[in-house]
Amino acid sequence: MRADYAASLLRLATKKRLPSASPLAFSEGDTKGRIKRLLNYKKPAFWIIIVCVLALSGAAVLLISNPKPDKNADTTVIGGANGPTDITISYTDGSSATDPTFSVPAEAPELLRYPLGDGDDTFATNSTGDDRLIRGFSGTHPGLDIAADVGTPIYAVADGVVTEVEESDAGYGYFVVIAHGGGVTTLYAHNSENLVSVGDAVKQGDKIALSGYTGNATGPHVHFEICLNGIPVDPILCVENSEYVTTDTLTKELQALD
Repeated sequence: MRADYAASLLRLATKKRLPSASPLAFSEGDTKGRIKRLLNYKKPAFWIIIVCVLALSGAAVLLISNPKPDKNADTTVIGGANGPTDITISYTDGSSATDPTFSVPAEAPELLRYPLGDGDDTFATNSTGDDRLIRGFSGTHPGLDIAADVGTPIYAVADGVVTEVEESDAGYGYFVVIAHGGGVTTLYAHNSENLVSVGDAVKQGDKIALSGYTGNATGPHVHFEICLNGIPVDPILCVENSEYVTTDTLTKELQALD
């Protein structure tokens, strides 16, 4: 009975959630409001940690009942650099069932590269005469839409672990989510093809997908998001100036707006 209960908790704790394609509402829709929310981020409540501990106990029960899975099997771990989280770990042919081949980096990346081209490109706006950036970041659009022909390679902006790979006919369509450590995640959506799997360890500049217009896209482009502790950050602040938005840079940005 306890094993069944623990297994149920594990399934609940590890259930995937598809990122919503609906507009994201903020209590304060401007840049200042978003920065305040980032700086006031609090770690998950203690009860969430308890649930995750119970879920981990359930995982142990399941492993005892199945002590020797195939070396290519998947498992799930609970815990992370910024509090409880769940990611699916994939094993390569040479690894053991108890020795994951990677882990989410403990520290946030110091530099994020541009997701297209050779890495030296930057986000171009209409004011420069280039219409590559077809839609910017706002309270109702938590990312950037970058025009790109179908099949254009999309690259990981930093080292990390692939935590979600989806192929849907709605919303974000085909998309990839990567956790980079320090609470930083990136999303690459409306792809024509995903080239990575959940659990893959990627390096900055690795090709992870091909651009397209799947889901609710009306034309070929890449929808690119960066989140810090689950809160969207304007990618231009993170990539255009070649610096990661740390608490220090967010504080300076907030002071500049006062």
